Amino acid sequence: MLFPPAKPVAAKIKSNIRLTPEDAESDIRHIVLDFGEQPHGLLEGQTLAVVPPGTSANGQPHHLRNYSVASTRHGETAGFNDVAFTVKRVVEARDNGIYRGIASNYLCDAGPGDPVQCVGPFGNAFLLPLHPEAKLLMICVGTGVAPFRSFIQHRLRHQQPAADPWILLYGGRSPQEMAYHDELGLLPASLVDVRFAYSRVPEHPKTYVHDLLLHAGQEVASLLDDTETYIYICGLRALEDGVMSAFETICTASQKNWSELRKAMQEQGRLHIETY
Repeated sequence: MLFPPAKPVAAKIKSNIRLTPEDAESDIRHIVLDFGEQPHGLLEGQTLAVVPPGTSANGQPHHLRNYSVASTRHGETAGFNDVAFTVKRVVEARDNGIYRGIASNYLCDAGPGDPVQCVGPFGNAFLLPLHPEAKLLMICVGTGVAPFRSFIQHRLRHQQPAADPWILLYGGRSPQEMAYHDELGLLPASLVDVRFAYSRVPEHPKTYVHDLLLHAGQEVASLLDDTETYIYICGLRALEDGVMSAFETICTASQKNWSELRKAMQEQGRLHIETY
């Protein structure tokens, strides 16, 4: 670990941009941290923990909160020592009142120049394959899109002309509630084939990422036959059951055993799941 809890690194807010409209249900931010002259050592797919200032009601330091990197190792801005995160403001109604996430509200309210103490990096599995010929199937909902944005940003800056396009299946309530929706929608299909699933758009059938998987059943089955295929799943834990069920259905239809294939892919480092 480059920055242990006893010696966190001090970064500064470079920019804090709201990605969702003011009238959207979710307040999602694109926050860029400037590390100055201090190398951050972050790779695409890793996380960095933020140390919220102050203490809890019982006088203890606040818990660290991990955030996935949403930019390439070479910086959100090419040539700069900065790192981007995707942060959703947490405000929830609970039995004992309104709960406000300490770290998320701290970051969402921070402005340019404000200090942020960070610990990490963390993660040695949810990383890009080393060989550029790998085929990626990325599946996410909500802020689970953050690591995939970092993957895609890296690919855009290091294009391999002969490489097959990656596939991104991204689900959310509506385009307005989805971080980077327009940015991802403008990507060249020759590099990344982006497919959206909307579950709360009026006069539009509810669609989830597992529906996108099932719709592309034969295509997914072919990818599962290819030892160069890597699958990444990120987002809320509720995502996982539907996606696993879809894979099982696809495998059954193509005379494959999903349980055995899933185990083999995980052992080979070709299936990565980060849900929370």
